[in-house]
Amino acid sequence: MLPSQPQQQQQQQYSLINQAAQLMQTPPPTSPWINPFFSPMMNQRVVCTQCKNVQDVFVPPTPLSSDPNTLDESFVFLSDFNSPTASIMDTFQSNSKSIERIEEINYMIDELLENGENLDSILHQQSLCGACLKDLFEELSKREDLLKRECDGFEKMLKEKKLPSKEALESNANKYKQEMDKLRNEEFEEREKILLFHTDRQCRLGRKAMNLQNEINAQQETEKGYWKAYFEYLDNMQNVSEDNRRIQLRSSKKKFNPAKLFSIHENPSRIMMINGLRMGTLRTEQVSWDEINAGWGLCALLITMIAQKLSKFKFSKYKITPKGSHTTVKELESGEKYDLFYSSIRNLNSFNQGMKSFLFCLKELISYAAKAIPSCMELSKNVHIDDDKISERSIIYSDQKENEWTGSLRMVMVSLKFLQKNVLT
Repeated sequence: MLPSQPQQQQQQQYSLINQAAQLMQTPPPTSPWINPFFSPMMNQRVVCTQCKNVQDVFVPPTPLSSDPNTLDESFVFLSDFNSPTASIMDTFQSNSKSIERIEEINYMIDELLENGENLDSILHQQSLCGACLKDLFEELSKREDLLKRECDGFEKMLKEKKLPSKEALESNANKYKQEMDKLRNEEFEEREKILLFHTDRQCRLGRKAMNLQNEINAQQETEKGYWKAYFEYLDNMQNVSEDNRRIQLRSSKKKFNPAKLFSIHENPSRIMMINGLRMGTLRTEQVSWDEINAGWGLCALLITMIAQKLSKFKFSKYKITPKGSHTTVKELESGEKYDLFYSSIRNLNSFNQGMKSFLFCLKELISYAAKAIPSCMELSKNVHIDDDKISERSIIYSDQKENEWTGSLRMVMVSLKFLQKNVLT
């Protein structure tokens, strides 16, 4: 069994204290040539390492040895002895300073024990006066007594304590071994049970997951069937709706009367109106350009429908494109477009040219209708169109000629109403 740390410290203290005891019990040196009492040549004035007093001391030439025969070369002696037969203990009683020196001695002893050094090495490294040496040995003696009492108490405690015998120790070891084997067997059985439980649980979960997956697959197949039936239903509904739309279109074509799409009449101010939109303006009745532009879009749509009704007729010079309030007239040869609406003074020339082109198309339509339909002969005789004039009224717009422009628009609307009545019906 290895010694514990307190026991090692005790052994170090024992060794140190034994060295001090040997020093205290050693007789004075016997060699006259190295004895400080008989050899003053070895004395030196040095400072004590602990108390800092300056005295004549004998410095040993060699380190302190544990051999009693060589201890005469290792002591530090003071030079203030009056007699060579004076004892070392008498020397210790001189130059006692204070408690501070004792504290320094205690610190030196503690450092010596902590570093594990020998007493001879510490004495060789330091120069001590007699008082310091006395304090050193007294402290070492106290510690030796204290250490002896601790060792005696420790030995007494060991004797009082009953240690188990070897047979009892072996019996306890066997008992513990049997318990460990039993616990290992129980652990192995529990592990087997846990493994069996996990295996069974995984099997049950696997079967349950497989059943759930089969149900999901069946539901997905059913859902696919539902979606297929749904899309087929949508296709059938779309086909049915298309058939219904075709039937409705056929029935509407039979019942459709283009003549009823447009209503042309004169208001009390003698301004012609188409579907409630006034065509023209007077000083006494100002009409906005938005209303007039929308009316021009209806006139363009009406003349186009009349031209389409006459299947063999086509405009020779212009093409009218109805676009509501932004209707245009395109010249076929040059491809130039004219506005049939007024927005600002910047497009006034284009607007006038568009109305002039519309008047030219109306003249062509009246001439063809008079030849194709006998009832239209009366219209060609009563309405005369020459360049930008219709029945001697110019269709060119200006602020000074609003009444004349409104009168020309009146004649245009009368001609369109006559053609609607005789061609579309």
